[in-house]
Amino acid sequence: MKMNVLKTMVLALCIAMFWSCSKDDGIDVNTLSSGNVLTDSLGGCLQYKVHGLYVVDTVLTENNYIDVAVNVRNTGNYSISTNTVNGFSFKDTGRLGYPGGNTVRLYGSGKPLANGIYPFKVKYGSSLCTAEISVGNGSSGAAIYSLGGSPNNCSGFNANGTWKAGQIILAGVNNVVVNVNVTAVGTYQISLPAVNGVVFTTGSAPLSFTTLGVQSITLYASGTPVNSGAFNYVVNSPSTNCTFSINYL
Repeated sequence: MKMNVLKTMVLALCIAMFWSCSKDDGIDVNTLSSGNVLTDSLGGCLQYKVHGLYVVDTVLTENNYIDVAVNVRNTGNYSISTNTVNGFSFKDTGRLGYPGGNTVRLYGSGKPLANGIYPFKVKYGSSLCTAEISVGNGSSGAAIYSLGGSPNNCSGFNANGTWKAGQIILAGVNNVVVNVNVTAVGTYQISLPAVNGVVFTTGSAPLSFTTLGVQSITLYASGTPVNSGAFNYVVNSPSTNCTFSINYL
């Protein structure tokens, strides 16, 4: 009789423990989050950042990913992905535990088929934004960057050297500095058309951005100014432009 009572108590305890372990802690792990990707005025992903190099015929690794800003209304699980473009795509799944602004890291998979700049549609729920990825032919792809101050005066502008009509410009002495905002590391090269007999360039060979964010670039001058006075020069990136002025004595 006592043995039966003991067996019954043990069974009841096991059932209670199983029930306790099987209950959740008030959080439904199957709940889907809701929210939206953050966009700029043109539908681009707001303040997104591209990491890694994207090279033709090279399989993407864990170093290839993009960070995208999202606004979370209701916390829960998420699956955020892009369409497949040029042979590769981005995706991540997980759980968003905090309402409001969050950053989600989407990892790339696949292999770029051709070089160029390609737009990817990032989808979260019913919301969409566009992120551009640059693919190169060689050991590094072309950088993606915007010019500070675009579309007006170049920000961070500084002119070095003496600027005088009829006096030969020395590239090692005469140069200007402008700001850029890099969203994808890689190579870049800028050459401006001649204005008043003077050209500006970053050099005869491509240079590389190795870090993200706001930084400065140097444009070296060469030629002989024809006239005195103020002359404007327009700097172009793949998607933006800004203007600076040189006053020749």
